[in-house]
Formats: sequence, C-alpha cells, structure tokens
Amino acid sequence: MNSRVYNSADIIPVMSSGDPIESCELVGFAGILIQLILGALSFSVLIYKRYAEKPKRAWKIWALDTSKQGVSQILAHVINVLISMLLSTRLDSDACIWYLTTNILDNTVGVFLCIGVLKVIEKYIFGERYYSFQSGNYYTLLKEYEDERL
Repeated sequence: MNSRVYNSADIIPVMSSGDPIESCELVGFAGILIQLILGALSFSVLIYKRYAEKPKRAWKIWALDTSKQGVSQILAHVINVLISMLLSTRLDSDACIWYLTTNILDNTVGVFLCIGVLKVIEKYIFGERYYSFQSGNYYTLLKEYEDERL
C-alpha cells in the first residue's frame, strides 16, 4: 500500500512511487454530477424544512425565501468555482483546494459581511419610511394571501 506524500514545490499530492495522483476537476463530468447531486440534496432539505416548520409559511412566501437563497447560493458557487479555477491555473495547484478555501471564506467572512451590509442598508438607507423594502417583508403578498382565504 502506497502512502501519500506531498511535493512542497507545487502542493500536488504524489504517491510514494513518485506518480502524481489525479487532481480533482471541478468542471469535469464527475465534478458536475457531484455538484448537481449536492444541489438536489440541499433543495430537498429546504422542502423538508418547509414541511417541518411551525407555523407554516404560505407556499408563496416559502418560494420567495427559497428563491433568494437559491439564487445567492448559485451565484456564490459559480464565483467560487471561477476563482478556484483561476487560482489553480495561476499558481499551478489543485482547484479543489482553492474551492474549499473560497467556500470556507464565503461561508464565514462573507456571511458576516453580508449581514453587516444588510443591517446598514436597512437602518440608514431605508429606515422606517420604507418598510416594504425590508428584507423578508412580503406584506403585499401576505395581504393578497389573507384576502384569498377570506
């Protein structure tokens, strides 16, 4: 059984025999298949959450919340893949290492940055005058939903 050793010059794992291990491919067939499976799994968790939540939101409200999450995650994923491919090409290293790095940064630093920007926008730009622009406020949709139920 060969053990893994790392070539410090280019950070690509090699077998003890000296043969390089195949590096991962983010945009190859297997990479895209895995990304689609993980995307479907993530969406199924949101559907499960919809059925388990109490009180249940209206389907319209759930769809609006989910679509915001979906669009932002797809955008973040595409940006992370592009950055990873660029860095792996420029630095001659494994794209999956860079994807992991960008994903961790996005899900830690990026989330706190987005929360901070959202709070500043809601407090100083919109304030109380523009209640209908606040994040997660679907007043008109809720009003239509309540009117339909009556």
